[in-house]
Amino acid sequence: MINSTAPLNPRQLEFVREYVQDRSAPAAYIRAGYKARGLSAHSAAARLLVDPRVEAAILEADKERVARLATTADDVVKKLVADAFADPRDVVTWTDEGVTLIDSADLTPEQAATIAEIKVVETKYGKGEDAYTVTNTSVKLHSHQPALHDLAKHFKLLIEHVELGGPGGGPIPIVVAIAKLSDVDLNRLIEGGSVIDAD
Repeated sequence: MINSTAPLNPRQLEFVREYVQDRSAPAAYIRAGYKARGLSAHSAAARLLVDPRVEAAILEADKERVARLATTADDVVKKLVADAFADPRDVVTWTDEGVTLIDSADLTPEQAATIAEIKVVETKYGKGEDAYTVTNTSVKLHSHQPALHDLAKHFKLLIEHVELGGPGGGPIPIVVAIAKLSDVDLNRLIEGGSVIDAD
């Protein structure tokens, strides 16, 4: 039974700090110093995530992180939309005579942010009085595909399935070294409980 009024202990607080970094609960569980590994880390981390105190601490850590970054979820979605639907005509013009960059002063911040790279290459040809230089300028926008994929996930247009299984797609083997269990853990296991403590 979780005491919902007790403060989080130092290891639980470390789990929260680690979890908000990459959202990998098992990895955060291990980095926080807990001993469980593999599937045990998955299940123990999952139990921590449903602890109301841990949930509240994660929400608070997320709010603090957003405040530090001075950004919102809407800002992230707007950036994805800008990248996904960027139009090269917003940043360059082209004719039979060549390609011309639009002056950066004339770009909106959103248009400028769609540019991943501007490359200027000068190539010299000829010698002496016949020498001349050709300047090639290329503009690369952020890729549409990753942004479209992330937007589709955000709007739940993609459904991802994760299947857990043992070797060859069979059941997940669970091995418990009964001889190494304490009497308390053995009784807990017999009663259908867990031998991994999330505290």
